[in-house]
Amino acid sequence: MHGCEASLFSSVGGHSGCRRRTWPENQIFHLDMNDLADRIECRLRDADRLRRPRWRYRQLSINIPPRPLNAGHSRRKGNFMDRAILVTWYDLVDAQKAAHLDWLHGEHLPALAAVNGHAWVAHYEITGGSPEFMERNAKNIDHTTDASIPSGAQFILMIGASSPWTFVHDTASSRPEQRPAAEQARIGERLRGRTAIFIDEERYNGPDASVTTRGGAPGPAIQFGCYSMPNVESEFGLIEFYALRRGPMMARYPGCIGMRKLVAVAGHARHGVLYEFISLDARAQFEAEEYRDHDRKRSSHAATVNRTIHLPGSPSIGRRIWPPVA
Repeated sequence: MHGCEASLFSSVGGHSGCRRRTWPENQIFHLDMNDLADRIECRLRDADRLRRPRWRYRQLSINIPPRPLNAGHSRRKGNFMDRAILVTWYDLVDAQKAAHLDWLHGEHLPALAAVNGHAWVAHYEITGGSPEFMERNAKNIDHTTDASIPSGAQFILMIGASSPWTFVHDTASSRPEQRPAAEQARIGERLRGRTAIFIDEERYNGPDASVTTRGGAPGPAIQFGCYSMPNVESEFGLIEFYALRRGPMMARYPGCIGMRKLVAVAGHARHGVLYEFISLDARAQFEAEEYRDHDRKRSSHAATVNRTIHLPGSPSIGRRIWPPVA
């Protein structure tokens, strides 16, 4: 690109059917592929209508993916600045909880949110599901027997970024031992903490995708599963389950903001799945579908779902406590 600015499109003549988009030279930016396809189609329509096919496109070194055939199953449009998530599970002792959360929400998390490269920061308190849900999960879901894996299950702290590599360059989130002594002391109050970094495998919008938080943080209530599979065969079965059953279902499930199927690039488990809901009550309605998918008599995917080996406390169900829910 030459000069002070580079334009995605350049034209001959005075007509401009679509608004021209420019970016400063050398600025890193991210393009939504569907949005890019819309812009190209708009230019082509204008040229055809005016019989002035004189638009000249600069060669693009990117591939435009095909549009999803079913809008209800489409991938989430919009912000792809958060395709990577750093997640920390941990506990606090009751005597230190109030002071720690005051520091965390008043100083530490706002500072993390301001770090260059962080798309958002969110903090959740784990509340758990209904007694029936917890009882059935204890029967249907296997958990790891590896005692070396930390078992923190009271809070989840998540940071979104465009790439897992962002966290490598960010000492604020990935290397707390290099932080000031006072900050290290506060972080040292966390017990049984474990950390993982995930990246998107696929996303789905739910019917309530319009319920958004400033900065793009996940919804007011979540369910976060973190697990591995016992063999390669079950890995392929898992892809089928999310692509054919769970993803399309969440695209139309009332109260669902969205679903993110994740894979781990670092951590104790290989897979993750993050469900976002408008409230804990809306998430509670989702429990019936969970029962169905684990029932071998009602679900063809039960054999796969029942092979998951979860980390301690998974799936984690909680409410967002920072940023505060409006």
